[in-house]
Amino acid sequence: MIRGEHGLMIRRLALLAAALLATAEAPPPPATLTPYITGGTFRPGDYGWLRGAFDDATPAQKAEWHVLDAWLKQCRQESAAQTRAELIALGIADPKIRPTSYGDAPCGAVDRAFPQGDMGNDWSLFQTKLTSARRVADTLVWSAALAQAVGDEAGDILTAQLIARPITDQVLRTSLAWNQGPTKGAPPLDPMEAGIVRGLTWSAIAARDHANTAWMKTVVAKHGWPTIAMVGAQASSSAWMLVQHADDDPVFQLKMLRLMEPLAARGQVSPRNHALLYDRVMLQMVGTQRYGTQMSCATGSWQPFPLEDAAKVEGYRRAAGLNTMAQNAARILQENGPCPPMPTAH
Repeated sequence: MIRGEHGLMIRRLALLAAALLATAEAPPPPATLTPYITGGTFRPGDYGWLRGAFDDATPAQKAEWHVLDAWLKQCRQESAAQTRAELIALGIADPKIRPTSYGDAPCGAVDRAFPQGDMGNDWSLFQTKLTSARRVADTLVWSAALAQAVGDEAGDILTAQLIARPITDQVLRTSLAWNQGPTKGAPPLDPMEAGIVRGLTWSAIAARDHANTAWMKTVVAKHGWPTIAMVGAQASSSAWMLVQHADDDPVFQLKMLRLMEPLAARGQVSPRNHALLYDRVMLQMVGTQRYGTQMSCATGSWQPFPLEDAAKVEGYRRAAGLNTMAQNAARILQENGPCPPMPTAH
């Protein structure tokens, strides 16, 4: 039972959240995007919807871009407001989530497709780079789908489905570290091509994440959380991974975190997986993490994001089966290299 002033505040916030949810409505996409939406699915195509963002655009094209940019900002704000309202209704008094698109907000697919990095100012050059980059991205997505099809042949029982389900996710996410680590030896890309490939790849990742989240919701509704006893350790960890990557649906992540918590305490799911999900979810919800698993380069070297209690973090990590903070920092450094140099003040 919720008691006292804090409980009263939560109830009031929940009522406000319900009112916000009742009136929330995503703005329709502008006409510029119409050619790129088929059956409710956005595909970036030739990126003509970005034409007005380039210096050599006509006044009409620039005007269309301003309309699209304004729509994106409004859509993100309304999506974040709706998600905040849902989190408040679940007892998170002041969610710290980023002002971006969540769930099925139409702007989400557009945001993911943006080239990662400098697009340059020359539309003709961008189109040339898009042609070469798309061949790479299309091959990546096709390869991931092929690997997924092979994995799906393992069977239709839940254990096999869970083990196979993250294949596309893992292939595409691994490819983001282009020509580094496990992708060393990949064909060279110049910075603009690499940025376009990353945008197209993120677009495919987001689509798969959404499909995985929808699938996991049906699994949990039918079976409950897939415990180790139910599906085995590997498949149970696969279920966790699908939720870990459901960042577009923080409400679902929070519900699954709460579902996992008592199971982790009883050893029915991996305490390590629960710790990783806890940090990922609570960092974006309240701005702090418990186990120190989320790291940042903001200070110029690998450091954990803010901790709930720095004095207790090593104990929390031991209980979850994690190594020490120092060992984890060494692993991060080995796998990712040093942080990039901090910009020099002028």
